[in-house]
Amino acid sequence: MVSPLCDARRSSRSRNRVTVLELTVNNRPGVLLRLYELFARQDLTVEGLLCLPLDDCRGRIWLLIGELQGIDQAKQQLAQIDDVIEVQRSNTDPSMFAQFGQLIQLSGMG
Repeated sequence: MVSPLCDARRSSRSRNRVTVLELTVNNRPGVLLRLYELFARQDLTVEGLLCLPLDDCRGRIWLLIGELQGIDQAKQQLAQIDDVIEVQRSNTDPSMFAQFGQLIQLSGMG
């Protein structure tokens, strides 16, 4: 059973615009921690996160975040993190996060 609070969050999220940021990063320990620390300092919520390796040294991270006036500032600050190689607003459809979640549930992993 889903709590009423969770339903309210889901409902407000669907009304808000979201942005997908695509990051290319060095594949080293602590990269995600530094990203989360930045978002915590900015009081931003990461609604979704997908990570995949590109090769032995680099990875790609997609972050689903609410559309904010400060998105450009967040991009600039993300780019200043040592292990972040590139940050861009992605043209990826935000529904990929929900589709991935459905895939996990269908596979019995979730």
